[in-house]
Amino acid sequence: MRILHWTDNFLPLIGGLETFTRDLARAQHAAGHEVHICTSPIPGLPEVETQPGYTVHRRAAPSHAILTEPRRLGELARAGGDLRRRLRPDLVHVHLSGLAAWIELIGRPGDSGPVLLTAHTTADSGLTAPAVTRRVLAGADLATTVSADLAAGLEAAFPDARPEPYEVVLNGVAAPTLAPAPLHPAAGTLLSLGRVVREKGFDLAIRALALLPPATRLMLAGDGPALPALQTLAAELGVADRVDFRGWVHPDDVPALINAADIVLMPSRWREPFGLVAVQAGQMARPLVATRVGGLPEIVRDGETGLLVPPEDPAALAAAVRRLQADPALAARLGAAARRRAADTFSMARCAAAYATLYDRLRHPRPATA
Repeated sequence: MRILHWTDNFLPLIGGLETFTRDLARAQHAAGHEVHICTSPIPGLPEVETQPGYTVHRRAAPSHAILTEPRRLGELARAGGDLRRRLRPDLVHVHLSGLAAWIELIGRPGDSGPVLLTAHTTADSGLTAPAVTRRVLAGADLATTVSADLAAGLEAAFPDARPEPYEVVLNGVAAPTLAPAPLHPAAGTLLSLGRVVREKGFDLAIRALALLPPATRLMLAGDGPALPALQTLAAELGVADRVDFRGWVHPDDVPALINAADIVLMPSRWREPFGLVAVQAGQMARPLVATRVGGLPEIVRDGETGLLVPPEDPAALAAAVRRLQADPALAARLGAAARRRAADTFSMARCAAAYATLYDRLRHPRPATA
């Protein structure tokens, strides 16, 4: 089968969706499929590039400016349609996280094959206008989400967009080759990882650190616009010497970074659609303390693979950390269970097989029964 993935950004730009698309493409290639990826151009890189397992076509070029530039929007749509007609994919898999899905929809040839859409972001993310999101959701033959919470949010925001419920396909995460290091929760090295934006709640992690024993340290890895405010907050709370701002970390180095921590914190205030870091922590057998928001409770089983706390509550965050510091056996048990769940539930093989089943349903629909 010839599969065409359609997404806003792709490698070498680094992010959770970019990495997921690459790993899914590799798994599909290993299963015998021909895989193509249509995405935005990057200065200095060729328009067409063949990588092991897939071919990249850089031509979608979405930006919010195109909504007020009909001519440019039309050019992009025609270019996308031309690519579709040339490749003649058996199925197009659209990843909704920005405006590339809109370009795919308006440039879709009339004789195109089936389209499966996966929503990766919430209705209120601001990445697409509500009217655009609704049209994109309605225009797919089958729509999936990466968590049940995201499906419920889209159904509430766009109740009449689709006649059928969303299928939920949890993301797969490629397993690291690095083995987990031993845990030392009493030492209390904490880690928060991700885009440094207000929605990630890293300020709550710093406030929780101020409530913990002086020997406890926090590694904060990532980059983003909230970084200066976090550095100021750490100084104001008197914990600047206990916070290690690591900056941006390449995805290939994330397992080693997690290995250097004993407890991983995800204090998100945003309604996380999925929560990649939660799975990565489990892969390295690290206990996770996360807020009970969005799709995180679908990854973290409270008291079994991690601990869940209310959002916007640094005292509860600190209490959960102290509980793990005081009970190394509990920390080890949660980490081991999280590692098993990551391997069983969030493997890329399981994710690719789930999408293969949906692809087959679209390409070979069963006759309607009376």
